[in-house]
Amino acid sequence: MQAFSALAFYEIGQTLESVRRNIESFIALPRHSQHTPMGSSVGESESAKTAIEKIRKNCEAIGLTMSLRAVERLSTYGKSDFATLGGTLERISHLQTTIADEMADKSFMYIPPERAVYYDQSEMFGEDVNTKFPNIQFDLVEAGNCYAAARGTAVVFHLMRIMEYGVQALGTK
Repeated sequence: MQAFSALAFYEIGQTLESVRRNIESFIALPRHSQHTPMGSSVGESESAKTAIEKIRKNCEAIGLTMSLRAVERLSTYGKSDFATLGGTLERISHLQTTIADEMADKSFMYIPPERAVYYDQSEMFGEDVNTKFPNIQFDLVEAGNCYAAARGTAVVFHLMRIMEYGVQALGTK
């Protein structure tokens, strides 16, 4: 399972909408239209580069491979001599559609914060337990992950495997 914050989704949407609004407001200025060249002032601005990089990083974090290709096309187009404001808006719309299509094929789980603290915890029982029983590490982490995901039966399974090591150590003594 791949874990990431829902903030990545939010940031992608916010960033795309911000870029779209900026270009639309630029088009609304006198002497500009959709056919106005992007020019270095818009296409290569630091804010545009930052926005595209933020979208790229969030798409990578989520694993949106097709969307990453659309981000690259948008970036390349924005740097080209023939880029126009309207063409950039079209590519932003294409990117939004690609992200929506790609996300429609994925399933996501929500883990409430009170359970999320148990996800991927390697020292849930403390450092002493890890030192004395290094073989339980996998089951320990998995028990926490299953608890976080509200999979009670799986939690019991992993805890039973952990207990097995404890009982064997007690029996040896």
